[in-house]
Amino acid sequence: MTVKRKALLRTDNKAASLNVRAKRASTEESPSPKVGPPAPEIDPDVLADRGDIPEENFPFNPVLANLEGQPIDFTAPILPNYTTGYVYRYFVDGTTDTVEGSITDQDIEDGIFTIAVEPELLTHGIHTLTYATRPQFDPGFSDPSEPTYFTLDFEPPYNLGEGEVPTEVDDGLTDEILTALGDVLPLTLPGWGDQAFGDVIVGIVRQVGGPNHMTAPLRIPFGHDWKETVTLEFPRAIIEAAGDGILEFTYTITDLAGNESEEAFIKLVDVFVSGGIDDLEPPIVPAQEEDGLITEEDARAPVVVQIPGHTSVEPGFVIVVLWGSQALEGVVFDGDNDDEIMLEVDVPYEIVSSEWDANKDAGGYADIDVNYVVYGAGSREVGRPDTPTSVRVNLNQAGGVDPDPDTPENEALGKPVVRHSAWEAGDQEDFIPDASIETNHAIVIPWFVRDELGNVTDEDAFRAGDEINFVYNGDPAGSYEVVAADVTAQIDLVKPLEWEPVKAGGSGQRDVQYIVERTLPPGTEVNTSLSPVTVVTVMDAGDLPGGSDPLPEAAFNDPVITWKMVDQDYGGFAPLTIPVYENQKLNDVVRIHVLCNRWVAGGPDLEELPLAEYGGPEGANEVAAFPFEQVITATNIGKPLTFAWPQEVLVNAYHLARARVAYRVTRGGDDTAFKDADAGARSIIELGNMPQPPARAGMNAPASRHRPTLAEALAGVEHSAAARRAALRTYVRAWRTTSAQRRAYLEFKKEREARLLKAIKLEHRIDDPYRRKLAEIAARPTPDPFKKE
Repeated sequence: MTVKRKALLRTDNKAASLNVRAKRASTEESPSPKVGPPAPEIDPDVLADRGDIPEENFPFNPVLANLEGQPIDFTAPILPNYTTGYVYRYFVDGTTDTVEGSITDQDIEDGIFTIAVEPELLTHGIHTLTYATRPQFDPGFSDPSEPTYFTLDFEPPYNLGEGEVPTEVDDGLTDEILTALGDVLPLTLPGWGDQAFGDVIVGIVRQVGGPNHMTAPLRIPFGHDWKETVTLEFPRAIIEAAGDGILEFTYTITDLAGNESEEAFIKLVDVFVSGGIDDLEPPIVPAQEEDGLITEEDARAPVVVQIPGHTSVEPGFVIVVLWGSQALEGVVFDGDNDDEIMLEVDVPYEIVSSEWDANKDAGGYADIDVNYVVYGAGSREVGRPDTPTSVRVNLNQAGGVDPDPDTPENEALGKPVVRHSAWEAGDQEDFIPDASIETNHAIVIPWFVRDELGNVTDEDAFRAGDEINFVYNGDPAGSYEVVAADVTAQIDLVKPLEWEPVKAGGSGQRDVQYIVERTLPPGTEVNTSLSPVTVVTVMDAGDLPGGSDPLPEAAFNDPVITWKMVDQDYGGFAPLTIPVYENQKLNDVVRIHVLCNRWVAGGPDLEELPLAEYGGPEGANEVAAFPFEQVITATNIGKPLTFAWPQEVLVNAYHLARARVAYRVTRGGDDTAFKDADAGARSIIELGNMPQPPARAGMNAPASRHRPTLAEALAGVEHSAAARRAALRTYVRAWRTTSAQRRAYLEFKKEREARLLKAIKLEHRIDDPYRRKLAEIAARPTPDPFKKE
């Protein structure tokens, strides 16, 4: 039990007023001036309402807290010996502030005089007031009067703890539970500091950031057993007035003197007591709306399902997207429900693929219904759109269904094998002893599909018409179209691997891969699949930028880039520097590539931000005033190169992201002789103070993520070999995967598994109660949307 501080405690039973009057003396027996006068009486207008607390019990003469810093009046009777000019002095707890007063003719006429006690001595606690009197011309004061006790309480109740709700509400408050509780939600309060009889408690319930809805005041009665808990009751009416969603339940306590506490620690409860929502709009699938078909590229992107805004969907509700017969993990809504698109959910490739495989027709097409279900507290269904959105899917590709959908490659395709130009049976494969030889090498494309363990099956990986493009070190290195004779023969394809990219790549470990395009009937769409990568060991004494070592990494000039730096300090850009590299020569062409990912402090990079990308092989988001290419000349050779990331582009990193710089150096006019530098250190992009941030995600049509098909890449290309090779290079670089990407996918899988293991415990490590409640809801099992309630 917590009680008033000792300064306010009493152990006797004196009357609350303690205005013990002296016996009035007769005119025949006037008291000596030295005899103490009767006790003063406190002004009743300054006293708090005692309610049911008896006069003889603490607190004694409780003064209203709003009088702090103001004088308090006491009155005392005029005794027969008092005359005009009689002097009085008061004492608080025996201490005087030396203020003296004189009795006036009016006081004599009224029969009482007023003692105005100044605030200097009126501090928090229990006090006594006495006074003494003397004749006008006699310096000797009488004995002090009898004391009057009074209580000054200027400190509110404190340490108001979080209330507790019944255990049946742990998973949320539903209409059924509230009915079973008698249409009230009890909130059991812990003890609080300075608790006392007469304390008045008011419960408060509200939406996070919403208006208060308050209970009727609950007054602690005299004689309450403090060993018993105090329970507030929140009636259904005010809970319904607050609405569904995550509600804050709290309370304040006002003591007898009128001191009001701060709000108690909030109790968050996810509530769903109203009726359901019957007008939810169907989901939107932008990949379907773009061209009416979800292809392999769309599914890998991945497919995004957009949930239209609805003002009745409250934070804390769980939204489960249905893709055909499969339900995705529930997403706890924590956004703005009045946005046009209030939520976007990525559909894992594995789900898109497996649902397509189970429903595809002879032509490889499958029509899939997409919908979503909204759940409130207690996993009760709030509503779902009446009509699902139908999408058309075709993932028919070389190799068939991908056994490891978490990687960008289709592991059903066998790894390519490379044989150097002079290779003979028994020689080492995937080894080129001299890359400078201007003779084609050979690439072996396995014919049969591999299972999930990498074992060879008897299933054909290819069909007639499949276009296979070979990729060496990120460059095109030849192609082949599968013909009917290959399908009949069912043997591995051995085809030329062009020597030009091998020579240009020089020595080292080089990635080799192939890309397969399969045209879908009736011939308007293409599915592209990537083989796993083979690493080839290459020996060469070639002369490339950087020599035999990697190019040095580039970085932004600042580890943290803010809006003020970009807009004011640098005048519209963020600078970055390319260091001097080994074997630098005149006419080398240096092209930068700024890559940017959304980011949450302390976490890994999140999704890429294509609108913030700059330069690179595709010349992304070009701004004429800020070239992303420079040529090494006599004036800048041997010096670091400075580039700029334009303000017009980097605004799309709003509001928090991380960016990095990669670059390529091409040797003179030979666009086959180049070296790529790995991306350098990441800089933090903090644009929270940008006055006009870009449009919110989901409010505009999504940018196209389409990578070119081979036909698109070659469309309009001149007949020259150089132009065709440049177009092919653009194509393979849009599709190929790198060692860095594969490492990133493995790290992603590892992090995802770790997150799943820790998800249930997550809420215990979050300081923000609201975020902790969201994590608690997220850790609950996803409801089964296919089960009828």
